[in-house]
Amino acid sequence: MDISQIRLQNLEALIIEHGSAAFIADKIGSDASVISVIRSEKYPEKNMGKNIARRIEKEFKLPDGWMDKDHTIENKTFLSSGTVQSEPGEYLNSSPLFALTSESKKSLIQEIIKAIENNEISDEQADAFRALLKSISPQKQDGRFKKS
Repeated sequence: MDISQIRLQNLEALIIEHGSAAFIADKIGSDASVISVIRSEKYPEKNMGKNIARRIEKEFKLPDGWMDKDHTIENKTFLSSGTVQSEPGEYLNSSPLFALTSESKKSLIQEIIKAIENNEISDEQADAFRALLKSISPQKQDGRFKKS
């Protein structure tokens, strides 16, 4: 694995750990499109340079050179917090909450996970999806949505 692949892998781990690429971009004082281009398969020549790698390390208080080191052991990625990133969806599938979910909802969740794993959803689409979910979330006093 070369340095650009290692940095990309570490960026992906930070995105998982912190919730979004937009958060990473904001934290390092960059535009979200910069992170999107680095992550995009459309622009393989656009690798993360050392300046962005060092900014990430500085802003997230990571050790010098953290972005340049492979933090995987047997396909598990160690996140900056020291926790282990499981295979995508592994936690969700083992969650008791997931076991109680209808097949339709499970299917939707699995499709979303697959799209995220394949980097088929842009940050903008993720933000729009998040806004949609917030807009349809039931209010506490609203009895339209009942637990099934």
